[in-house]
Amino acid sequence: MTKELKKVSCVVAASACIFAYANNVYAEEVHGTYELDPIVITATRTPVSLNKVNANVNLITKEDIERYHFHDISQALKTVPGIDMVNFGDAGFESANAIRINGTDQILILVDGIRANVGHLSVPINQMIDMDAIEKIEVVKGSSSVLYGSGAKGGVINIITKKPDSVKTKLSTSFGNFSRENYRLTHQGAIQNTYWMLNLQKDILGDAKDGHGDRIKQHLNAKTGTIKIGHKFSDKADAFIAYDRYKSDTYNFGSRFGTNKNTGKRDSSKLMVNYKQKLSKITENEFIASRNDYDYTYQGNRFHGKSFEIKDQVTSQVLPNDRLSAGVEFYSHKFDNYSSLDSVAGHNLKETSVYLENEWDISRKFNLTAGARYTHHSQAGSRISPSANFSFQPNDSTRMYVAYNSHFIAPSALTLFADYGMEFMGMYFPLFLPNPDLKPEKGHTVEFGITHDFDKNNRISAHVYNRRSKDVIEMVTDPMTFADQAKNIDKEEATGFDIQYTKKFGKRWGAFAGYTYTKVDSSAYHGKNRDGMIPKGTLNIGATYLGKNYDISLDARYVIDRDGPYRESFPKNNYLVCNLSANYNLNKSIKAFVRINNIFDNYYAEQSNYTGPYGTPYDYYTAPGRNFVLGMEYSF
Repeated sequence: MTKELKKVSCVVAASACIFAYANNVYAEEVHGTYELDPIVITATRTPVSLNKVNANVNLITKEDIERYHFHDISQALKTVPGIDMVNFGDAGFESANAIRINGTDQILILVDGIRANVGHLSVPINQMIDMDAIEKIEVVKGSSSVLYGSGAKGGVINIITKKPDSVKTKLSTSFGNFSRENYRLTHQGAIQNTYWMLNLQKDILGDAKDGHGDRIKQHLNAKTGTIKIGHKFSDKADAFIAYDRYKSDTYNFGSRFGTNKNTGKRDSSKLMVNYKQKLSKITENEFIASRNDYDYTYQGNRFHGKSFEIKDQVTSQVLPNDRLSAGVEFYSHKFDNYSSLDSVAGHNLKETSVYLENEWDISRKFNLTAGARYTHHSQAGSRISPSANFSFQPNDSTRMYVAYNSHFIAPSALTLFADYGMEFMGMYFPLFLPNPDLKPEKGHTVEFGITHDFDKNNRISAHVYNRRSKDVIEMVTDPMTFADQAKNIDKEEATGFDIQYTKKFGKRWGAFAGYTYTKVDSSAYHGKNRDGMIPKGTLNIGATYLGKNYDISLDARYVIDRDGPYRESFPKNNYLVCNLSANYNLNKSIKAFVRINNIFDNYYAEQSNYTGPYGTPYDYYTAPGRNFVLGMEYSF
């Protein structure tokens, strides 16, 4: 048995012991305190209990964030089955790090229902918002273009911020190895019909060491700020305005063999307004407007863009068993600067959509939801995206569904307009060529899911999907000129499944386990699973114990068969990352906490430069080895 398998066996055995011990000791408290059925909104854009939603949904609550002491959203999402985090590093890689759901990075990331990214650039998810400001994170796996428009091929991540209902202030500071420092101030309050929230955070990070003890040269000095003010005008209307700001200075030396110091600066902000009104006993309206400003300089190259988004949705309970949702959306983004690619700057891409979805409870056991979205893109033309979902609930404990959801991916400004080259010895050599005739990628996902509750605290669920896409946009290199140009060149098919089990043991214990399998078929330009960059399987395990004045949480992730295109693309094809967190309440106001990441000090990487014939073997981006964070919180 390999060392990796032995470690996995230890984690599984420990979790099994937790299950067995808790079942024996706290069986009489099974009808106690853990809530398996909170309200979620992202899958349907209307509030619904988690056990009644006909989609593959995972939830990270504010209690999870507090217990596990996730430093950032990336750490939190790594606990969700079906999500593949693909990070280059912790400092200076914010716009390069990627997230995949169901084997694709074509996903939407929202904050309170509004897109967090500008154009096609990756979302700086590790630093985009203070963790203390988050109420919950909802993850919907599967195509969702009818409700959310272009980009939602693999799924949607919606980060929902808190709505305070009491006055509270919290001061927090933490320190760790790798020169890590974190300082936080959180103040929230509510007086009569007005509420507010203020979050300020400062992060400092220095050089790290990987699992082999080799130095990872890096630096991060970042500041995050969030302010949210809301008012309830009456029982029928309320509104809030929110502003987020993030600034950072960073440097890194790239991959394992990197020798150049890469410096960067970031200054990003987002302003959002939300207004909800109950128009009648059966009809509600929600209006959202947002402006996002993105400014990033890396190695002297500046990327500066802006986006603007407006959404308006009306939901009406037309009949006791029939609910109708309709909306209109407008989204635009433009880059004022895009490195040295002047051809990309100045183009304002716009997308206008209208959608309609109807949910019909045919009977107590059968439900049918169907909808469609019409989208007009300023460059990609028009597209109608349909969806249908049929569910069956044979009894109070079991629910199953089959769904058809389409997706629509508009080409980016880079793929449409990039025109760049260089002169050498009086000759011009193109490096990027534009393709204004690109068609949007289109496709659909067929999904089946089933959930069964053994009792109020014991749930198992399984999902299987098949996704097919055509007109997939790929960057193609001309073998004669070596110039890159985006083309609609291929079809793509992906198949996968997951199985998840959650157990709550009265007031003290909770545990979960999930396994995900992903298969992306080979194409003309990529081998299976995108040249082995997407792992075939992932096992997630977690457990929490709640004591009288303390709690302890364990989360583990075992990645299976991320083998890359070459044997030397990654240090390990299979690896285990296990983390431990603990909180101790000294009194009602003071709490001490510790988090240990990568307990077994495993040597692994999620990204590699050795992905093509011109790469260098063993030139990957190693992840930090064992590290810890110690901190204190004071609340009053």
